[in-house]
Amino acid sequence: MNLWPVQTHASGKVVLLGEHAVLFGAKALCAALPLGVSVSACLGTGKIVFLEQQQSLDWNLLTHSPCFEPRLSDVLTLLQKMFDLDTSRFDFEISCALPWAGGLGSSAAISVAFVRCLNVVYNLHLTTEQLADVVHRCEQLFHGRASGIDHQIILQGGVGLFSITQGLVGLNIEPFHVCIGLSGQRKNTAICVEQVRTQYMKQPKKTQELLNAIDHEVSLATRALLKHDLITLGQCMNRNHEYLCTLGVSHERLNQLCALALNAGALGAKLTGAGRGGCVIALTTQTQAPHVLSTWNQHGFEGFITQLGFGNT
Repeated sequence: MNLWPVQTHASGKVVLLGEHAVLFGAKALCAALPLGVSVSACLGTGKIVFLEQQQSLDWNLLTHSPCFEPRLSDVLTLLQKMFDLDTSRFDFEISCALPWAGGLGSSAAISVAFVRCLNVVYNLHLTTEQLADVVHRCEQLFHGRASGIDHQIILQGGVGLFSITQGLVGLNIEPFHVCIGLSGQRKNTAICVEQVRTQYMKQPKKTQELLNAIDHEVSLATRALLKHDLITLGQCMNRNHEYLCTLGVSHERLNQLCALALNAGALGAKLTGAGRGGCVIALTTQTQAPHVLSTWNQHGFEGFITQLGFGNT
């Protein structure tokens, strides 16, 4: 018997290094964010409320309901059919502390938190592996070609090294501080991924050299992080951002955020996620972080300070 309301949570994520290259077999360094998504359920009639967007929809009438993110309706339809759910029995509230389409894993966090909630409410008895498989299918609806990095680091927590072939390997590291800067430009992961794939087909040698260079920086950064060598880690992040710029997935607002952070004393800065918008991650010391954030604010950018390597979700 469930105690009402049922509440579940999932963290967001950041990619420290390795975006795009990870889809071509390279490794990526990633971390879970303390901020994330919460889902609560209670007895009801099938209403789903998105608190921050101040929108709601009727799960029983998805094809007739407007939604702030149309692909979310596709995900809800998939889950309904997959588990043959009676969607008229419960109401759900989704609270997302992450910017939507910001490169911080909002779609994966919503999927993880929501499936976790369904698992309890409907007594689905999903194992961790089954839950991960369901969420990966949701991510493919959101993004098309999804590597799996988002939901795996969200499910495991902490900091890890991910590859498509080996999955996620957790790293035992000292926590460190970063600033996350919001560009205010929404990104589209599927479009960015397709752009890099098309570039690879047209210029395979040049593109592969860039991807290899990114993979090399991931290796250097991982060794540095394990030794808590933040100076070297920051240098790797800077070079990784330059390679992503050459790939054509950055944006002038992302470049501006990086430049402002470095001028304010950040040890390194780069875009995080697919690019063409979304967010920047700046590596800082605990004492320097407020100055980086203040500098962004003075130039009209929002952001926040957080700690990575905080442990499992």
